[in-house]
Amino acid sequence: MQDVQTVLVTILGIGFAVFLIMAIVVVAIMIKILNNVRNITQRLDETTTSASQFMKYFGKSVGPAAVSAVASVIARSVKNGFKGK
Repeated sequence: MQDVQTVLVTILGIGFAVFLIMAIVVVAIMIKILNNVRNITQRLDETTTSASQFMKYFGKSVGPAAVSAVASVIARSVKNGFKGK
């Protein structure tokens, strides 16, 4: 009976070792993915900050008249695009 117990304990130990190695690999992959996500969110934050600063500068330097002219051009092109379809 002791031979059977030894074999079962050995198989169980090997199974736990394999599970531990797989868990370590999964954690390493998750860390890499989270670092990539963090880099992407930092770039998005920088981009939105740049766009916000540009719009503030554009609004102050060019003035509301130019903004309304750009808006009317956009509205006209959208209207013409819908008429064509």
